[in-house]
Amino acid sequence: MTTARRPTRLSTTWALTRSVLSFAVLVVLYYNLPLARPRNLGDAVTIAIGAVAFVLIAVMQVKAVMRARYPALRAIEALIVVLPLFILVFASMYFVASSNHPGDFSSSLTRTDALYFTVTVFSTVGFGDIVAKSEAMRIVVTIQMVGDLIVVGVLARVILTAAQHRRNALGITPATPVAEESPTPTGVRHADLPADR
Repeated sequence: MTTARRPTRLSTTWALTRSVLSFAVLVVLYYNLPLARPRNLGDAVTIAIGAVAFVLIAVMQVKAVMRARYPALRAIEALIVVLPLFILVFASMYFVASSNHPGDFSSSLTRTDALYFTVTVFSTVGFGDIVAKSEAMRIVVTIQMVGDLIVVGVLARVILTAAQHRRNALGITPATPVAEESPTPTGVRHADLPADR
């Protein structure tokens, strides 16, 4: 076993740059992709397509963590990609649903409104200024709420566990901090004090 290797400054900078770029690309795609869908494509099919895309990208991120030289750093990078992707997939669905079925929400949603609504549901704030009105859309919002719990609880754990398995495979153990002996108020070091028996 070797002691934990700290990522180099270049590795950390590159990981941070990739994370910021990935996040920026996701947001730019969300605001610029044509999200219109044929009216005969049902909400269930749209949800299924979004879920499959999300799961595929999440699996790719876990595999990347399992191959990484610095798995802890790569796990953080994976979370920075997966969580915004989850939010943007639901925001896209809400925007499309609002465009195709104006009565699904209390007001017509722009892309920013859809993103705002998704984040309020994800964070469990729920201000109530935008509300799902149709039964079908309430089901979709309920699916998002359950998905929020799964993404935060399960997927984050899977990514972090993958990082730990990779660290073990590389033979890396966490560095054990050396306890510094601090002087007591009387100036006597703790090591000089008799042990309590």
